[in-house]
Amino acid sequence: MFSLFAKSEDSNSPENPSSGITSDVLNFPEGPSTQYVQDLMLGFVHKHNNFLTITQGYADLMLSGSLREDHERNLTTIAKSARNAVELNARVMACASKDLPQFEKVELKSFLQEREMRIKQVAGEQNCEAIIELGHEDGDVHTDPFWLDIILSEVVQNACEASNASRITVTLLPDSETKSGRILEVRDNGDGISEETLSKVFTPFFSTKGREHMGIGLTRAGSLAAKLGALIKIESSSPGTTVLLSLPPQA
Repeated sequence: MFSLFAKSEDSNSPENPSSGITSDVLNFPEGPSTQYVQDLMLGFVHKHNNFLTITQGYADLMLSGSLREDHERNLTTIAKSARNAVELNARVMACASKDLPQFEKVELKSFLQEREMRIKQVAGEQNCEAIIELGHEDGDVHTDPFWLDIILSEVVQNACEASNASRITVTLLPDSETKSGRILEVRDNGDGISEETLSKVFTPFFSTKGREHMGIGLTRAGSLAAKLGALIKIESSSPGTTVLLSLPPQA
């Protein structure tokens, strides 16, 4: 049976000495594995139940009059729980959807320039500084810009949430450093990831960041990347973690 979370064959090759895993574990040759579907559905129900419990509990207390003196704070909690549930729906639907990408030519340098403020905003929400290194070259890729935006946002958010990370750097690597296509690199200055944890990062709802963290971001990113013919490789050492997003070139 196809193994969902097995490391790719070249993850420890001489050219790639760092411990790593690639998103081809989500590129199912015969469709999603039973394990993947079970993990996705069980995690979805569990997370959704948490949000509904918060919403129902605070609403019942307000209706009973027990929290009448602090309606604003309680309504804020209910609204936050509802937003989280909606966000969860969107992420899981992206992992399970049969929608096809809308391919077009995308100039990566222009793409990053247009999204620089958004990347810094995503990082800032996690108290993390974002540095964008565009280089002097541009490169055309064949991809869906909307999906690419989602993938990059998920990778950036995950990098900023790394243990003790205070800075991430997003770099468009020059052609001379790539074998095919173009590569976006996202590096953080955190503590790194253990090999055991690294092998599970694409597992639906796996997280080391506590029960409030959804643990679906990299699963979503990996699923969308597979549909784009792209590949995410995650390498970690101490300190820091590097995510390489390889995109097919414009034909």
